Amino acid sequence: MTWIYLLSFGMIAAMLGLFLRKSALQLQYRRIEAGQDPGSLKDFWQFDYQDQQAWQERGQAFLMFPMLYALPLEEKDERLLAIKREVKRTHILIYLLITLFLALSIFLQA
Repeated sequence: MTWIYLLSFGMIAAMLGLFLRKSALQLQYRRIEAGQDPGSLKDFWQFDYQDQQAWQERGQAFLMFPMLYALPLEEKDERLLAIKREVKRTHILIYLLITLFLALSIFLQA
């Protein structure tokens, strides 16, 4: 029974990691759109926490591409298109983990 709890914890941690990755990719997308250097994925959580503009930029990036809506892949810039593809793949992985988590919980109830 302990392995089930470890598996559940691992799936939740993986889901949180995927949400961080999704948000970091969206921050890179916003920066490229604004004509700035995209930076790295770590820039999403490594910043000056006292800077209100940085908080606002990350909040807007977090809400950029909702998971329940289709993500149109119509971009002229190849860098933006590549980031959108990565965000779409991340959405698919999050949906897969949610499905596996629900299947595990149904299995435990039976």
